[in-house]
Amino acid sequence: MDLFRYLNSVAILQTLSLLQQGISAPVFQNLVENNLRHSEFEFCSAIIKTPDTFSSPIDFSIGAISYSYPPYKDTDISLFGTEPENFTTISDVQSSLDENPTITYGNIEQEIESIPVEEPTLISNIGINADQSLVTQPIAFETQRAPYFDTCSLEKSWGLSFDDGPFRWSHKVLDTLEEAGVKATFFINGNNWNCIYNYASVLIRAYKSGHQIALHSWSHPDMRQITAAEIKYQVLYLEDALRKILRVVPRYFRLPYGRGSQSDLVLKTLGQIGYTVIGWDVDSGDANGFSNQKQKDVFRTAVLKGKPYISLRHDVKRTTSEIVVPYAVNLIKEAGYKIMLIAACLGDNDPSNWYKEVGEPQKRDDSWRCGVNDVHLFYGGFKCREIQF
Repeated sequence: MDLFRYLNSVAILQTLSLLQQGISAPVFQNLVENNLRHSEFEFCSAIIKTPDTFSSPIDFSIGAISYSYPPYKDTDISLFGTEPENFTTISDVQSSLDENPTITYGNIEQEIESIPVEEPTLISNIGINADQSLVTQPIAFETQRAPYFDTCSLEKSWGLSFDDGPFRWSHKVLDTLEEAGVKATFFINGNNWNCIYNYASVLIRAYKSGHQIALHSWSHPDMRQITAAEIKYQVLYLEDALRKILRVVPRYFRLPYGRGSQSDLVLKTLGQIGYTVIGWDVDSGDANGFSNQKQKDVFRTAVLKGKPYISLRHDVKRTTSEIVVPYAVNLIKEAGYKIMLIAACLGDNDPSNWYKEVGEPQKRDDSWRCGVNDVHLFYGGFKCREIQF
């Protein structure tokens, strides 16, 4: 369930039982709309107050009832709201209720069915205004899909990669890699676990040490759930940050959650702006809460097969950085693998091919900052409004 529909559901669930109490339509309309604004406010407030928890469920309360997004698996919410531009009056809600009385929520036999979303048109000549809006021109959907690879091609090669950083534990990973004399590929977010500018030193160190820097989107949305324009925002806004910090623009990209590798829209949009998309075929499971021992078992099982690999781990995880990475690097080397940059393990040994732009980094200024508004695509299309505390 995307965030728009979830918050609409929360707002409606807060007031839906009042339909059985003879409340008038105008009063019900005001209550729903007020609760919708309240749910948006509380969600955005939770983001602002706990910026380090962006990749975890966000907990917020409406009155005495607590909610989380993404909802936990046992959350008893099955009611879908309409898209926000269609959710304007109580008549929209009541029409959907009248047409779709099929799903139970508690004792209420009601459903609001989701509105079909049309396939968006690809855009070109895209730019980002000062207010972070996009300048676009529609074009035909003709672009070739971005190349996609989920394993290395060279015999006995291992593409070591890390997602979601930079973060506080990234320096420990770099220490381990330096001690082992190996290089890795870092797929970077802009404003996910933390603001990229707060950890600029990590990026500078990694890049100067010869590690490959690649993109992983600005705020880690599911690319399948956003438009071509939003996909480009996620890429171009992060490109701009890397220009400032490193003065490089990578050619390699990893899809958030690994989702979208079968989507024409996603791969053609990324192909249009010159990216190669990288997946993986060994996942340590650190993002899913695997224990240290279980993560080690994943790598032990993999090396026994002897095939080339691209592995996924997250340098935002402390135990990954301090315990599992040193173990895995030694294990992979002892098994006779050559740990390589992902570009190199795919046969591309020319560093000039790894980046679309290379130049001199910029000096830090007031633009080196992140905020709630720049993650306006956070969780599939939701944009937090300016919030005053």
